[in-house]
Amino acid sequence: MALGFCLSEESDLLSQWRGYAQDGAGFSVSFSVEKLKHIIDAADRGYRLALKTVSYGNRNWAELNGVIKQLHLAFGDDALKYQESGGLGSMSLKFTPEKHRMQKEAASNLFS
Repeated sequence: MALGFCLSEESDLLSQWRGYAQDGAGFSVSFSVEKLKHIIDAADRGYRLALKTVSYGNRNWAELNGVIKQLHLAFGDDALKYQESGGLGSMSLKFTPEKHRMQKEAASNLFS
């Protein structure tokens, strides 16, 4: 399971107010990056917390290609079986600890 949410490094952009706050009718909540990092570093949980920079557009093709390759390695065989089944009925998927590790790591990169 993976969960993500986005924050902005910019504290007050008109485009964000228009796009995300019903054309300026919302409100802003600020977070301290240092305090968020401290919470993440101090977390003792069975899951991984991370702050990642999200790239929009054509900024870093090498990084994007790496994420796509990682996703293909982790999920490609299952996606092919799903496509071949037409998305109907049940499928038998091979699930190993190594595959689970690869899928968790790949899913964490979906948010970048």
